[in-house]
Amino acid sequence: MLLWCDTLCCPVQSKEAQKMALMQMYRTYERASVVLVLDRGLISHREGRVSFIQACLRVATSRWMTRLWTLQEGALPAKKNKLWFQFTKTALPLWSLYNHLFEVSATDIQWRGIVSSIIARLNTFTHLFDIASIESQGAQLKDVLKGLLYRSVTVPSDEPLIIATLMALDLSRILACKPRKRMNVLWRMIATSPSGVDKDILFHTAPKLQRRGLRWAPRSLLFTNIFFARPVPGEPKNRAFLAKVGNTKGLVAELAGIRINMAKCANGLPKILAGFDSLPKYNNDRYRLLLKVRQGSWYHLKHGRDNTSDLLPDLEELYASISKLKNPWVLYRGTSSNTPEQGRAYDALLTEAKSEQQSQQDDLLCVNVKTQVVFGHLPSEMNQICQAAYVLAQELASSAAAQAVEELATTDTALDSPVYQEAFQSLDLEIERLSRSPTAVNVLTTSGNSADELGFKRLDDYITHMYRGIYIQVEEYAPGNRKWCVD
Repeated sequence: MLLWCDTLCCPVQSKEAQKMALMQMYRTYERASVVLVLDRGLISHREGRVSFIQACLRVATSRWMTRLWTLQEGALPAKKNKLWFQFTKTALPLWSLYNHLFEVSATDIQWRGIVSSIIARLNTFTHLFDIASIESQGAQLKDVLKGLLYRSVTVPSDEPLIIATLMALDLSRILACKPRKRMNVLWRMIATSPSGVDKDILFHTAPKLQRRGLRWAPRSLLFTNIFFARPVPGEPKNRAFLAKVGNTKGLVAELAGIRINMAKCANGLPKILAGFDSLPKYNNDRYRLLLKVRQGSWYHLKHGRDNTSDLLPDLEELYASISKLKNPWVLYRGTSSNTPEQGRAYDALLTEAKSEQQSQQDDLLCVNVKTQVVFGHLPSEMNQICQAAYVLAQELASSAAAQAVEELATTDTALDSPVYQEAFQSLDLEIERLSRSPTAVNVLTTSGNSADELGFKRLDDYITHMYRGIYIQVEEYAPGNRKWCVD
């Protein structure tokens, strides 16, 4: 009888022998007659003295379930029900654990919630492979990601080895490179394969690789909870492929997009009163930017949360980044329609097109990702408020008070002079008048807000926003079947 034990059969001293053992790992575990799990916590558990359900709990919470190397040890033999767990006096097969769990779930309602959690935990490695499929020997990336949940590895460069093994990729290519470059090679192999990679990977919030052409790829897939979304009805292809377009390398994917541009403040407005920097620190809109569509619709744009912090970032850096971009685009998963859907918030990428000229082939545009954002339609009532404030701001810009400020801007008058202060006071009074006008009262009422001091103050703030140019213009739409080369 042939016996394999990783500790004995995977050499540490001889690198060449170690490579040979690693390259045979998929075959070793898949073709084994039986794989027996020897975990210290399980071996110390006397299965006859406590309930069977506790044995299942021991497996689900064992250290064996948290190590990345053991994922393949469980997933590969589980394909053909060859996995067993050793307890103190007996060994139990995986299928018997499942049978017992299903029986308890069907007959004992008190245990149903716990049993469901145990089954879900076991499924993270037992359901990695599509047994019915004969097209591919390895697991799909979306299933591997579920298996990686709650697992860790001592040596970070081991992660790509294990993922490549589970996906039945050519492990020799990864072993041939330096350990720090293994993740680069893994992503190239996945993204150049016939099935490519799900384009949702672009919206993964974990830190990315810094290698040119791979700056869309996560450095690690551990400690994250990314799951690929189901295709949106009407959405084009959800697969993306690594390619080289001219001198640019990146992930080619079909995505929807909007081209944006910074709005301009009213003529003659001093810099201290213009743009996003003029907002007070306590203002709520320091955490989102307003986007105006020419037809009168409004969106909001804000930072996407990352996986390492629950804090909502301030937008000063985002605002400054957008203002420096020559050709900014916001890319997101959308349909073939030219406009985003109502009532949806989109995970999106703030990007900059590398050139005004587009590739003649497939109308392909190359972009560099700057940061991750979230955008979507404003609620109906907020849309009404913003549009009314925009119209009233245009009226403000043509008022005598605004004209006086504009004329002073052509002189050398100091901002702290009595003349300027009087002009600013007149401007504030005009804003106050407009925020209480019949138009203002009507929009507050129809949008479900109260036409009182609180409502007037809210509209006052938004009129000031529009007058100072604290919003972004949407210049162009790209439908969901537009091709982009993203890096």
